[in-house]
Amino acid sequence: MDCYRTCDIRGKYPEEVNEDLFFHFGRAIALKFLAGREILIGSDLRVSSPALKQALAAGLVEGGATVFDAGQAPTPVHYFGKRKLGAYAVAIVTASHNPPEDNGLKLALGRFPASATQLRALQPSPESLPSSQVRGRIEPVDLSSAYTDFLVDTWKDRLRSARSPGHLVLDPGNGAWALLIHEIIQRLDLPATVIHAQPDGSFPERSPDCAAPGNLVALSAEVQRMSASAGLAWDGDGDRLAVCDDAGRHLMTDHLVLLLLPSLLRNSHREQILFDAKMSTKIRVTIESLGGIPVEERSAHCYLETRMIKDDCLFGCEYSGHFFYRALSGGDDGMYAALSVIDFLARGGKPLTAHRESLPPLHISPDLRISGDGVDFEGVRDALRTAFKDANIKEFDGVRVEVPGAWFLVRPSVSENKVSFRFEGDSRDNLNSMMNHVLELLPQCRSPLARQIARWRASDPASI
Repeated sequence: MDCYRTCDIRGKYPEEVNEDLFFHFGRAIALKFLAGREILIGSDLRVSSPALKQALAAGLVEGGATVFDAGQAPTPVHYFGKRKLGAYAVAIVTASHNPPEDNGLKLALGRFPASATQLRALQPSPESLPSSQVRGRIEPVDLSSAYTDFLVDTWKDRLRSARSPGHLVLDPGNGAWALLIHEIIQRLDLPATVIHAQPDGSFPERSPDCAAPGNLVALSAEVQRMSASAGLAWDGDGDRLAVCDDAGRHLMTDHLVLLLLPSLLRNSHREQILFDAKMSTKIRVTIESLGGIPVEERSAHCYLETRMIKDDCLFGCEYSGHFFYRALSGGDDGMYAALSVIDFLARGGKPLTAHRESLPPLHISPDLRISGDGVDFEGVRDALRTAFKDANIKEFDGVRVEVPGAWFLVRPSVSENKVSFRFEGDSRDNLNSMMNHVLELLPQCRSPLARQIARWRASDPASI
């Protein structure tokens, strides 16, 4: 699998991504897409990020670009900076939630994330790029203070007007939010304890992936130890959010969105709410029951953000923990999402566990990921088409099979060499029956998928 993904660029450093490649990226972005317009660049905290950002900047300058350099900051701060400065593009050196040895590039051009075609256009080729008639320049910019001011202006009065959310445990995971978390807490007067608070791009204390419940063990334990009201965690570059309730149990994004939807749609009429194809069918049902318009999209950040902007949706969510807001011009922001959860806690009047218990039961698996090595996805697709001839099969995002009482989705990941499965039933029996049936149908996936299912059942038996 090469480093050019559907939504961004990611690979091992320095084997798959390195300074020479990023210099080429910078020059190609400037000459192919900018046409003299300004670009904001920045990075996460990964050990390789400063050198890659420096190479990217050098390539942009050689291509004649005017470059605003925002340094190291959470990805949402860089997105905020693009809006604030009015830059045409933003390029962020980050591998998001991938392992520490990876790195990559997130790119937005104009209003939208870069498409797969635009990313492929950055590949080195035998044809040389034209020379720029002018040399560009770099202007350092500090966005952190302005971003923190924006958060405080947006949330402080609202949080002050509500009761206390209770004590919180916050986990930036040594990632980008570790740079700003203490100032945000102080200025918003939040009662909170921070764990894994030292900024460190080698991620020594936990994986940068906050979406995997197994990476939130320390957060869960600290929530229970402190009798906290909730635990909140972010991924390596800070655009994803994960939440634990007051019992230390990981809240699936489905649960969290079901809790937030009533307040989101309380004063809105016929607003569009976006969600990805992995999420529970109860999301669609709840949106409709509250008077909203459900909008389903393929999984992957770039597809969701593009749809948010084009359709002017009020709110959007992806199972992996991305939350999108019209108030952010359709963009996502892990800290803004966290503050919306804290606001919900402050106004909810009861613990998260009680809110969770008030929801209809969800008989749904987490995102079960297996290695893509040796998996012939077209063979998987053909086997499912044959086995489920009478089912409703959707293929706009991998293969989604819907039968009475259950559905499942299998798709290749757009961010790593993995194949993703998710299952839901309207009862525990239907969920288990569907999982067992798929295990029998797909021998090439059977052993690793069975291990993932067994691990989930052992960690969260109440969900099965």
